[in-house]
Amino acid sequence: MNPQGEVIELGRHVRTAAKLPAFSFAFQPIVDTVACRVHAYEALIRGACNEPASQVLGSVGVDTLHRFDDDARVKAIGLAARLGARCSLNLNFLPRSIEDPDSRLPELLEAAAMHGFESNRIVLEVTEGEVIDNYKCFADHINVYRSKGMRVAIDDFGAGYSGLNLLANFQPDELKLDMQLIRGIEGHGPRQAIVRAIVQACVDLGIDVIAEGVETEDEFRWFDDEGVTLFQGYYFARPGFESLPAPYYPCTRPQRWRSCALRSLRRGDDNPATWLCEEDRQAGVPSSTLACKPSRRHFALRLHDAQTN
Repeated sequence: MNPQGEVIELGRHVRTAAKLPAFSFAFQPIVDTVACRVHAYEALIRGACNEPASQVLGSVGVDTLHRFDDDARVKAIGLAARLGARCSLNLNFLPRSIEDPDSRLPELLEAAAMHGFESNRIVLEVTEGEVIDNYKCFADHINVYRSKGMRVAIDDFGAGYSGLNLLANFQPDELKLDMQLIRGIEGHGPRQAIVRAIVQACVDLGIDVIAEGVETEDEFRWFDDEGVTLFQGYYFARPGFESLPAPYYPCTRPQRWRSCALRSLRRGDDNPATWLCEEDRQAGVPSSTLACKPSRRHFALRLHDAQTN
């Protein structure tokens, strides 16, 4: 689902139709605000003339539903390749489609190879609610895709009822927070506590967190202060119809950490716990406090690995 709540779960918009409707895609960037680069583009269904997704999906018939789902992923890969995408591509799956990798995986791999799109740049998005029915069955199916280099993202995390129990049974490569957790979070204490717990769990499990649906600077600043570095939403870029829009990159706290860390590395200091920003030094924040903060520690280690590899 895209950050503004656009429904892409095809099963909710089914009517009988004789053939597949004409369709295309818009692409919305997922940005890395530390590296100031596009981490991935999510492919969002549109009509052939940029009609909304609901209009397209509403004309998909029951008998053509899975064919449409398969064709959509193949077409998204082709269009992204023609537009020159060099980053990852997030593709949405129809409910239950992921349960049939034997019939769907070869076509997906063939399309990727045809367009010179490496399989390790494909991210399959499924919603939290689709995983919780049967963790083991879902993991078994997903591992078939993972064996070919593809990654998996859990979309709308926090919208369902499984919560952190899901992460105890299945660890995705990426987790996209539901936009209802994000909206107005800077002024909502209970929501902040919940999101901090999710982010901490993901840091410990090695899962990348994406704040999806960020629309305001205040929302962004709150997540930035918590060390989240991957974002998607109107604050950065709106979806571009048959185009790869360039996002807006705000100045971030991690960018200030990066400058300080690079200076430390040049001095021969390779201990992330001692990488303090000047503003922190002036404020008298002890290094032990910053070393214990998950977001700061996570960022420092990421930067240290990038500099030493």
